[in-house]
Amino acid sequence: MPGSTASTERALASLPSLEGEVWTLDIGCGPGSATKVLLQALAGPLFALDIHRPYLDRLVLEALEAGLSHRLTVVEGDMASMPFPEASFDLIWSEGAVYVVGFERGLTLWRPLLREGGFMALSDAVYLVDSPSPEVGRFWGEEYPTMTTVDETLLRARRAGFDVLDHFVLPREDWCDYYLPLEARLDFLEGEYEGDEAMETAIAAERREIDLWRRHGDEVGYAFFVLRRRP
Repeated sequence: MPGSTASTERALASLPSLEGEVWTLDIGCGPGSATKVLLQALAGPLFALDIHRPYLDRLVLEALEAGLSHRLTVVEGDMASMPFPEASFDLIWSEGAVYVVGFERGLTLWRPLLREGGFMALSDAVYLVDSPSPEVGRFWGEEYPTMTTVDETLLRARRAGFDVLDHFVLPREDWCDYYLPLEARLDFLEGEYEGDEAMETAIAAERREIDLWRRHGDEVGYAFFVLRRRP
């Protein structure tokens, strides 16, 4: 999903000063781009959860090389049913993953894991206009039916029991850093899986998304939301 070290650091800077041991959970960590930034910036244990084991194995190796593995615990699991007691964490982080369960449902599921006054920072897909073009609306209506505007997402966060500390739309560069390497990978896969109907369908869907971004990138984006749990 779109993102960058700069956007992760900007979201971190929106948080009040986190001193001492901070218990952190990174949900849907993927290969760990944000996880590594969090390990460098915060003290205390960090739990990184993802359903894809190879991502976690890669993250463990990179944390070991950076001398940070003693503070990292990786968990292979489902973000909708996580093996943690209530009030376990001071900070929950999730970049580009909450769409799996939906923004408001994710906040409702994950809120009990935060200690009172704890923080949550997550990025999610949003409409940047109130009335997207029909083509964009059809595509994202199928891909992410609960996706909505930034303003409505803020209302959902407040409704789920959070105060909003900050929010910002990710810059176009974050999308370029995501889509351009993906496009090159699709070129390779197209040759590797020629004749594989399921893979060809998946590749076509990815290409359609990239094409929509090029033509309608001002209508859809990703936004970061930095939140604090209300009592």
